[in-house]
Amino acid sequence: MRICIEAIPKKTPTYIPMNYQEQLQGYIYSIFAEEFPKLHDEGFKYENREFRHFTFSRISGKDIKFENKLMEINGAIKFFASFYMSPMPKIIVEHLIKNREFRIGAQGFDITQLYAYSEPNYSQSESGLEIKTNSPLVIYKTIESENEKKTQYLTPVDEEFSERVKYNLVRKYNSIYSEDKKPEDFHFSMMPLKVDLNRNKVITRYKGTIIEGYTGRYYIKCSTELFKIGYNCGFGSKNAQGFGMIEIVK
Repeated sequence: MRICIEAIPKKTPTYIPMNYQEQLQGYIYSIFAEEFPKLHDEGFKYENREFRHFTFSRISGKDIKFENKLMEINGAIKFFASFYMSPMPKIIVEHLIKNREFRIGAQGFDITQLYAYSEPNYSQSESGLEIKTNSPLVIYKTIESENEKKTQYLTPVDEEFSERVKYNLVRKYNSIYSEDKKPEDFHFSMMPLKVDLNRNKVITRYKGTIIEGYTGRYYIKCSTELFKIGYNCGFGSKNAQGFGMIEIVK
């Protein structure tokens, strides 16, 4: 289920960090803490990876200013969130309807609109479609040398980019359906359409770690099963930290 949350700050101006993803993720986890603690503590596992199967977009609004690593909010904001696995959608919607507010760190917001989107026609991915990012798409690989591990973030024009997006989706599929599908069991291709490696590059600091991702528009052609997972859970890595949310370009 995909939802949109529109809200206004309880006071103006309200300040939140530019890198607010950790605080917003923490708030989401707090909603599930009592009724679905497994989400934070264990997630959904496949091989040596854990997946949370939710993602959220960047915050947007007309009355936002950026200064000194802070976002100054003086009016309405909105963001999107997507939750795939039951009972996550039910818990989140019931909580927001009942409380009509949320927090980012110490700052409170009153919800003015809350609505859910109908499911798209996932099968259109079989013939190909254009998508755009609502939050940066993150793809990386780990390089080991002399007992040291280094993270290398990939760009959308790197040769391995599409392959690693696909591999990530297949692992998510297996963690959801408790299967052991292989990448060759699905077809998948993804290519950048409107991506500038400078303007669309987004660098985020999360818990002291630098994360590199890319916004922009992409053309994707893939199996329905993989697109459904990517649409609802996020494409690429670090989805539960606010990365990899996409929408279909009409």
